[in-house]
Amino acid sequence: MLEFQIFLKRREMVSNICEIHTEPLDKKALSEAPGIVGYVMKNGDKLWDLARKYHTTEKRIREVNEIGEGEPKTGEKILIFKENLGIL
Repeated sequence: MLEFQIFLKRREMVSNICEIHTEPLDKKALSEAPGIVGYVMKNGDKLWDLARKYHTTEKRIREVNEIGEGEPKTGEKILIFKENLGIL
C-alpha cells in the first residue's frame, strides 16, 4: 500500500522506489484474521509494519486512534481495524 501527498513548487524528477517485494495474498489467513485488535505498542514498533501485519493502512490506524505525526510511545494502547479489502 502506497500513499503520497505532495505540494509542488517546481518540477523535479525524483526516484524514491528502489526495490519492490511482492507476496501472494493468503485469502484464508486474511478471512480468519480478527476484525479488531487491541495492541500495546512495543519498543521499535512502527505503524506501517503493524498496518501490514493486520491488513490495514497506517492512515487508518492514525485516524481511528487520533494519532498525529510520529509513532505512538512504547506502552501506548491502540485499536487496529482490519480493512475490508473487497477482494475475498
